[in-house]
Amino acid sequence: MIEIIPAILVQSETEFDDRIKTIGNLANRIQIDVLDGIFVPFKNWADPGAIQARRLSYEVEAHLMVRDPQAVVDDWILAGARAILPHLEADGALAAARRARSRGLEAGVAINPETPLDLLRDKIFDLDFVCVMGVTPGQSGQKFDESAIQKVADLRAAYPDLRIEVDGGVNQETIAPLVRAGATALVVSSALFKSPNFGAAYRSLQAAANI
Repeated sequence: MIEIIPAILVQSETEFDDRIKTIGNLANRIQIDVLDGIFVPFKNWADPGAIQARRLSYEVEAHLMVRDPQAVVDDWILAGARAILPHLEADGALAAARRARSRGLEAGVAINPETPLDLLRDKIFDLDFVCVMGVTPGQSGQKFDESAIQKVADLRAAYPDLRIEVDGGVNQETIAPLVRAGATALVVSSALFKSPNFGAAYRSLQAAANI
């Protein structure tokens, strides 16, 4: 089954709790976005200590949109993350992924729209999954970059068993071509949280992904 993963990108602890309440028990996995204001031009609320204290029942994927993922990876391991996802373009991304894997977590990397897949070639076997970005990272609600579809197809052709996520611009219009290209998980923010009915939107996307 193609998985729909709600992504949480918030500016306050209260907003985080509101989003968790909205998700309820619909999803098994959530992605928590971590923006440092350096690697991307925005900073958000994502306090690993506060999140650890909540003992969330979800599998948590920490999407580290930060310049130095090695500096924060242990914080997210302690916070109870199930998967660590630094950006390939960040300093020490592979070292952070290996650190997570050595502690029994899933290790992935995210790859920006402008980054060629060739840069993954000598790193792929250190990873459990790859996340193809459909937008430039940092802010939800951006227009989908169509090049993501071909990137997914190329990854699937080269690595038939690889878990491939897509993050950014995933909605009812983009979901079918991404699944046909070979995506196995879809990370969604705006199409869920900006919907007047989160539950209906989640179920609709899940149905569209698994036709």
